Amino acid sequence: METKVKTFAAVKMSRSLREAASRKLETMTREEQLAYLKEGRRVPSS
Repeated sequence: METKVKTFAAVKMSRSLREAASRKLETMTREEQLAYLKEGRRVPSS
């Protein structure tokens, strides 16, 4: 039986969003980071 080649687009997207969030948080102060995370905002895709 032949199997399909799987693509992991969801994993790639999740990783890119996490890395974008990390880059954004690195530019903020500790207080700004806490406020940002408390709001539950996501990094907009660009």
